[in-house]
Amino acid sequence: MCYQVNKCFDGYIDAGPIEVTLYIQTLDLINISTSRTVNVTIQCISDKGTCNDKPTNSTSSIKHLSRGLSLNNGSNECDKHGFLIFIVIEILPITIMVLLIIIFNIQLTNGSINGVVFYSQIMTISYSVYYNYIHDYDSDYDPYRYVQLSVIPCNIFNLNFTPFVYNYSMCISPNTPPLRAISFWYVIGFYPLLLLLLLYVWIALYDKSYKCVVFITRPFHRCMARFWSMTGIEPSFTHSIASIYILCFTQLAATSFKILSVAPKNETLGFNSTKFYYDIKQDYFKGVHGAAGFFAILVLLFLIVLPTLYILLYPFQWFHELLNCLHLRKQLLISLGDVFTGPYKNGTENTYDYRFMAGLYLLARIIILSQFIYGHYSVHSMPISQSCCSFLLTLIVIIFCTFQRNIHNLTEFLIMFLMTVFGCIISVTTYLILRSEIYLELGSAMAPSIPVALPIVNGLIFGIIITGYIIYQVYKMIVSCYHYHKRNNPVANRNQEGDHQPLVGNDDDWIADRMENPQEYDEQHVPGRMYDVSGEHHQRITIATAATYGSIDEVT
Repeated sequence: MCYQVNKCFDGYIDAGPIEVTLYIQTLDLINISTSRTVNVTIQCISDKGTCNDKPTNSTSSIKHLSRGLSLNNGSNECDKHGFLIFIVIEILPITIMVLLIIIFNIQLTNGSINGVVFYSQIMTISYSVYYNYIHDYDSDYDPYRYVQLSVIPCNIFNLNFTPFVYNYSMCISPNTPPLRAISFWYVIGFYPLLLLLLLYVWIALYDKSYKCVVFITRPFHRCMARFWSMTGIEPSFTHSIASIYILCFTQLAATSFKILSVAPKNETLGFNSTKFYYDIKQDYFKGVHGAAGFFAILVLLFLIVLPTLYILLYPFQWFHELLNCLHLRKQLLISLGDVFTGPYKNGTENTYDYRFMAGLYLLARIIILSQFIYGHYSVHSMPISQSCCSFLLTLIVIIFCTFQRNIHNLTEFLIMFLMTVFGCIISVTTYLILRSEIYLELGSAMAPSIPVALPIVNGLIFGIIITGYIIYQVYKMIVSCYHYHKRNNPVANRNQEGDHQPLVGNDDDWIADRMENPQEYDEQHVPGRMYDVSGEHHQRITIATAATYGSIDEVT
């Protein structure tokens, strides 16, 4: 048994054995807790961070350092350069990841890729449950280390790069309470969105012809324009926003759900008030947790629930009329709606394989994430949410038939359905284990299959499917470069000696969303014009560029 105290009891070190009441509780998906009153002898010992229970006449030895709550591998002593290591391990890889999404126009909204991303994010959250079954805490050697290594690629799509430093426990500040440690993951969730905002501001400054910004940006823009022309990549800022939002969605939602987790009253253990689930000393929605909980509600409302409802209702004509009445029909919102719900083909005729209920996938994510976070102690509400989610997904297949002509949608649906069943099984199993010792054998029965199943599934996805997809995309880029040089028509270098042209349009009718996609890649960006949406219903939105998949037709 291992436990930790916040600080050494300096006044009791020489006072002999004292009586201490310990409340021990797991901080993950399986909710196991116990309360014991024992006589202990306090010892502050400098070691590698391990603690062992040494019962001798009801006396235990507590080993303690000035430790903080680690971000990736339990509690450990904080390193002197913890913050710098955090920047190298987390901030730098996320920055590179965002740049790659923008440069190569990686579209994570496509069904198959979106499904793989969601599988990776859910596996990252739920893996600790399985690891508790197969890990031998009494042994210094982990025979199933390859299982943990096979799950590491899943952390990439959850914006968590700390598992790549396998044996290093990253800790930033000492004596960090659980609430602060959980809230810190908002930094990871918001950082990619902050990068997008900074990029938008930089492009706006470039459009206003600030000399310093133009001097720095023009060479990079010309270089990237030539690269996009050679490789056949069509850059799209709206696609980048959608893809990065998909990455941040799970991280922000999971962090908010954890902050709002509640530990019910337990008079047997002496808890007469509601407590924060991850810190039994913290009253629920009081003091610091009140501010953190309020912020978590705002995040869920404005960044999770409202965008989900918008994408869910976007395909319906009455919703667009409502946006017109509220004066919220902005071009950026229209473009993002097209990205999530538009056809996979670039607006060609007779293309009707729209993802009509794309917002339902985000809704299903919310339901599944909530059951992973709350299912272990609210199992009675879980089958209801599972039934609603499965029923809505079934309606998509039977009524809308959106998977009839596109394998991406079918793949996304299958992965989403499997994750729904997967979450249901985990929550019910955990509930049964907690309520009866008979079901503890269930965990032992699952243990032999975990070291075999997880590496096979993850190896198939990341070793074969993802690797093959990357090789195919690189092959397409090489072929495009070959044809480009064969034509010997470097369009990107045309008019290099001309006057500076803004990165985005500069006339009065310019639409801000179309700033990212020069059709000819020579800085001659075509401004989009949108007719008055408050006029006749037969008028439609027309966009000159092809930054998104196409706009909604207003014909009733």
